[in-house]
Amino acid sequence: MPLDVTDDPSWASAAAATVTELGGFDLLVNNAGVEISSLIVDLDPKDVRLMLDVNVLGTSLGVKHAVMESGALLPPGERGEIVIRSSLMMAGYY
Repeated sequence: MPLDVTDDPSWASAAAATVTELGGFDLLVNNAGVEISSLIVDLDPKDVRLMLDVNVLGTSLGVKHAVMESGALLPPGERGEIVIRSSLMMAGYY
């Protein structure tokens, strides 16, 4: 299903659909990411906001909705897994 990782209602819909279709989350893989590759002198605030929205807000919303939708569905003693990774090979280099 389409998902805008920066949009709280979009995550709510996707998480609810996952519970309906699959019974909940056993695993959440947060893998969306964007990179700014411009020089600091050419930095555009819109690019920074996009990077923060996707990389930080999107990841946080994914965890929020996976836990909210599935946390109460897991039997006592059971747990799901959350994997947060970046597809950006150069993101750690400046």
